[in-house]
Amino acid sequence: MVVAAIIGCSPNQDCRDATDYVGFYADNGGSGDNSEANAQSKMDIAGTAEMFQVNVAVHTGDAAGNVLTLRKNTADGNQTISVPSNTTGQYRDSTHTDSIAQGDLLCYKTTQSFLAHVSHKSLSLKFTGTSSAAILMTTRLSGTFSTASTSVYLPIGGARRGQNSPIGEGGFPTSEGRTIPQWTTRCGGTITRMGARVSANTSTNSITHVLRKNGGDGNNTFTISGSTTGYIEDTTHSDTITSGDVLNDKMTTGASTVSIAQQLLAVTFSPSGGIFDTFAGAGGLVQTSSGVTRYYSPWFGGNSPEATEANVQWKAALSFTWSNLRVDCTWNSGSVTHHSRIGGSDGSQTVTIGSSGVTEDTTHSDTVVADDLVNLDWVTSTTNMTMYAAMTKMAVSNSGTPGVPHTPLAVMGL
Repeated sequence: MVVAAIIGCSPNQDCRDATDYVGFYADNGGSGDNSEANAQSKMDIAGTAEMFQVNVAVHTGDAAGNVLTLRKNTADGNQTISVPSNTTGQYRDSTHTDSIAQGDLLCYKTTQSFLAHVSHKSLSLKFTGTSSAAILMTTRLSGTFSTASTSVYLPIGGARRGQNSPIGEGGFPTSEGRTIPQWTTRCGGTITRMGARVSANTSTNSITHVLRKNGGDGNNTFTISGSTTGYIEDTTHSDTITSGDVLNDKMTTGASTVSIAQQLLAVTFSPSGGIFDTFAGAGGLVQTSSGVTRYYSPWFGGNSPEATEANVQWKAALSFTWSNLRVDCTWNSGSVTHHSRIGGSDGSQTVTIGSSGVTEDTTHSDTVVADDLVNLDWVTSTTNMTMYAAMTKMAVSNSGTPGVPHTPLAVMGL
């Protein structure tokens, strides 16, 4: 069975060094990483990557021009994007492909003039699995955690944040529920190979991660021994997921000294029925007037909602049916409406939130064809202060076989 998928993100990296490395995960702005290892995601499925593409939203002070190169196992891949000096817009390598083996480490390299200002949004790869539908859900972690003998909770996909903390890289909440963006599923499947990349660790005792399902411990779990670094994962266990399950991660530290820096958390999700229940975006909204419209990428990322829609649009790399727009609101004091957007106009999906909890459009769907410009927006109707996670479901038909486009969580800050 050949299955088409999309690995997408909206990194919003403020790339100013001559060479930066960026991962396929959410990040709340900042600069690219000088350490390639910190940017790498581990692919636990084999297949072919193609149609490497990006929306360059900001590009100034770059006499040399911006070049993006897919990286595989610390070497240049075949796919590359060349962006002329100080230009913006949609760019795609529609010619080259890269063969991906199970266990390959992926990121991309971006080169530009030293101290140039380059911001990438709505970046993606088309990925075709060799035998099964499976894709990586990656959560961006950063900073050092140093609290002993405690449990904290993290989202599956996106970037960590806590209730009432700064949007993006804020807080490690010690309770579940509305304090973090949770993955509320609308499909079934299997989760395997939960793991994390540890960049620094001087902890005395072990630290354990476990998948949480509906408020209880699942089967996926892995332990990071004291002083251990590298990519650590569970290669043994699996969890069966059904529609309506609510998922997140729990990290528990040991006693004595704790000091650990983790760059990412990842799981492999293999859907049943070929339809993937996705995160479309998330963010924090603080507005002091009604009638304010902002646009955000359909792919997870650290980008703030934009007043200019062109800055966040994704040029669809394939055709799909887009449905089940829903918003998991963690905290709210106002009213805001979210819309699907296709080609600069409202799509059929719409959700209005005025309180915490999950609000969903279960009636409408949108048909997206390849090369459509796709994004989402929100419009305030009252003074609004909100923290939310928006999710959608996509279904692709590939030679009669359903596929799985991947839209993990986006955490955006104002």
